[in-house]
Amino acid sequence: MMREYGTIWELTDSFLFVKDVQGVIYGELAEILLPSGEIRLGKVQDVTYDQIMVQVFGSTAGMSPAGSKIRFLGHGQELRASEDILGRVFNGMGQPMDGGPEILAEHYLDINGAPINPVARERSSEPIQTGISAIDDETPLMRGQTLTICSELGQSHASLVAQIAQEIRASGKNANFAIVFAGIDISFEESEHVVQELKRTGCIGRSVCFVGLTDAPAAEQTAVSRMALTAAEYLAFEKDMHVLVILTGTTDYVDPAALYERAGCRKGRAGSITLLPLLTEPPLMNFTDGQVTL
Repeated sequence: MMREYGTIWELTDSFLFVKDVQGVIYGELAEILLPSGEIRLGKVQDVTYDQIMVQVFGSTAGMSPAGSKIRFLGHGQELRASEDILGRVFNGMGQPMDGGPEILAEHYLDINGAPINPVARERSSEPIQTGISAIDDETPLMRGQTLTICSELGQSHASLVAQIAQEIRASGKNANFAIVFAGIDISFEESEHVVQELKRTGCIGRSVCFVGLTDAPAAEQTAVSRMALTAAEYLAFEKDMHVLVILTGTTDYVDPAALYERAGCRKGRAGSITLLPLLTEPPLMNFTDGQVTL
């Protein structure tokens, strides 16, 4: 249920403070209604007694507590889910970045998903060929596994994404696959490189990209990986696809445990989620359980 208040009393940097508020929870979305009629979006970041702190997405230029109202929407960030997300590029709010239309949703899914219950997990013994010898020969990637890849400083993640995508497509073991890419705190040039490489390899039609550009607000950057995992869960467990999720730039914006436990295979479900977080570190040659340094 939406609730509207005219009790905004302070604006500091990108944060609004609202008093005399009840029934609002952490992570809830809000609309800020300016006197001009413009509406901006925000997210509840702190709840203290009857005072709420809301982070505004984007610029706060022209905003003032005087005359502004805030409307709490009663839900957190959601993904518009349908098979039409395949072949598309979105920002951390789930809005199209590729010039295409808005998604006609089959479902609105809360992006703050839950980990897979250990009792419901299914062990997989099917390997995935990545085309990277350090993985395929030394620490084979199994379907439903999470494997962190630490690349050397300066190595293009876009090229690595394209190489893995092309190998999976070429293997032909299962045509019902999808690739979900999440680029966090990524430049426009690098994100375009990823998209163009997916097009070049013929994988774009089986891919979904979520991009948090470097100038995007921190709250949007944080949402990118959760959007990606929610899309993967929909494709894997509603549409029976084998989904490979590739995350980049997760160091500053992600709680890894909260994401990693959402990947895997579920009993009674034909689909699966395999997770590859890509991290950058100084050149090393080191192999540890669950981690590969290239």
